[in-house]
Amino acid sequence: MRRRPVEDDDTSDHSEGSADFPDASGAGSDFEDSSLSSSLRKEAAESWPNCVGRGAWVLTFLLLVAGVVGFSMVAFSQGLLEPVGQHSPLATLRGATNSKSLAPAELRVAASRNSANDNAAAPSLPSDNAEKKKKTKKKDIFNSVEAVDKVWVDEEENPFDKDWETFPPSELADHCGVSDIFYWQRYDEEILAAAAADGAAVEVKNPWAKLGPERKYVTFEPDHGGWNNIRMAMEVVLVFAYATGRTLVMPPEQGMYLLNKGDAPDDNKLHFSDFFYLNRLREKMEMIEMKDFLEAEATSGHLGPLPPGNRTDLESGELWSYLNGLGQGPVRWNPFKVCVAFTETPGKAVEEHSKEQQERLDLFCGKREPVFYDKAMQEAKVIHFGSGEDMRVLAHFYTFEHFMDPALDKAVKRFVRNYIHYRDEVFCAAGRIIAAMETAAGPGGFKALHIRRGDLQFKEVKIPAEEIIETTKDILNEGETIYVATDEKDAAYLDVLRARFNVYFLNDFHERVGLGKLNQNYMGMVEQIVCSRSQVFIGTWFSTFTGYITRMRGYNGFDYRSNWYHYSLRKDSFQTEYYSRDPWYVREWPEGWVDID
Repeated sequence: MRRRPVEDDDTSDHSEGSADFPDASGAGSDFEDSSLSSSLRKEAAESWPNCVGRGAWVLTFLLLVAGVVGFSMVAFSQGLLEPVGQHSPLATLRGATNSKSLAPAELRVAASRNSANDNAAAPSLPSDNAEKKKKTKKKDIFNSVEAVDKVWVDEEENPFDKDWETFPPSELADHCGVSDIFYWQRYDEEILAAAAADGAAVEVKNPWAKLGPERKYVTFEPDHGGWNNIRMAMEVVLVFAYATGRTLVMPPEQGMYLLNKGDAPDDNKLHFSDFFYLNRLREKMEMIEMKDFLEAEATSGHLGPLPPGNRTDLESGELWSYLNGLGQGPVRWNPFKVCVAFTETPGKAVEEHSKEQQERLDLFCGKREPVFYDKAMQEAKVIHFGSGEDMRVLAHFYTFEHFMDPALDKAVKRFVRNYIHYRDEVFCAAGRIIAAMETAAGPGGFKALHIRRGDLQFKEVKIPAEEIIETTKDILNEGETIYVATDEKDAAYLDVLRARFNVYFLNDFHERVGLGKLNQNYMGMVEQIVCSRSQVFIGTWFSTFTGYITRMRGYNGFDYRSNWYHYSLRKDSFQTEYYSRDPWYVREWPEGWVDID
């Protein structure tokens, strides 16, 4: 029987699956509240000993704190939640532009993965005066960028399948709705310019890459969950290969859970190249197809045991069984119990790093045991990542793999941002919807909701429409233009939203922008991109579909505090928590994209 996945939040316009995956904390869905409270109590006890007789001072201090907090809340609400027609330009909403908005200092308490880490400081936001002095570039305000809203009539069989990155902005707007749809292009241009101005090297040297065998590999079995779980695990393996200088062996094409909506049978037998431009990745790292790897290394006996029948066309279970049996077997790094750490240089002891580097490692790992990648691991010809219950890597790469060299840590995050993104055709189709939504919403821009329903295992976040409206009434104003990504099919449920907002769904654009000519397995990804360009986004707690939207919003330059949840107990998670914590997969965290340039 097929193992059911934890979070199959991959095609929000269609029915989705889920599975039984226990909360890693073992404490149900409200896992973090008690740990936060206990660590705060401990900090308070250590900071305020022998307070008897100091009541007046304590009362004065509390009144001052209350005043500051009240003022901050008013200022924040005015900055992010202005009424329709009074929104600040999007660049102002995003805070520091180009994904460099930083965590406010008061959020450092949220770093308490355990009490030992409570004192870690987060970076500060620039002052209001400094922000007002900034001159916003035209390209940083999405609604002012050249956009075209129309009904597209395409004569080609697939008008989206082109190398759109090579097109000038005017043609991009004409074909894809908006001219700045590819967020990574902005960073390529600006990082190179900044590095040239500073006289700094653009490429960060990786001390691990040239160690070990000349030809060394990393193989992996794709996750058995939904698309966003598959993507998360792939990112972990890809970063591992990139950091260690290993050749990444791509799995053969295969069926992927819930991605079975293509019109032709071949549309549902998928390869990672169907979602990402592997040719662009090959410019930055070594990659090889599984069949070529087996032919070069396995059938020749270089790996020890020969593959079944000494064949190179192994698929599915037969292939993974063979790879699991090589060498010392697959790595068994449970991301809830261990973190993988790379020292600044090979062989350098942790104690030889600076105090700040050691503190960063402690903060990153929290209660997890660090596994240090060493020369012995680098000598292994093949390292394999499996996908069984004791091998599954359900974590974001930046919460599982830590580089003690801060420059390399940032470089890896930039690498993922700039090179691991959906294909141009998916962005182009989404761009047409974004242009239509911006036209419908007017200068204030549109907002977006992701409502995951289906058979989601976390029943507490399957919320009635009336409750969502009540929870978000201070964020979503009646009559506002809203894009809703959802797998809900009940017309009565959707009508509740229609009665409150000027609401749009994916189906409203299917004919208008020509989505029928696109592989239908891309529809969930199209919706993620649309939501990533909304002024304010409200997502589903526990959903990795929502999670990737929030990260792409960061890549687009939005302030992370413009993200919310319609689950009342976690509504303001982005406003109150900056640093990642267990369980890491439930959402994405600003440290994955903030201040990485």
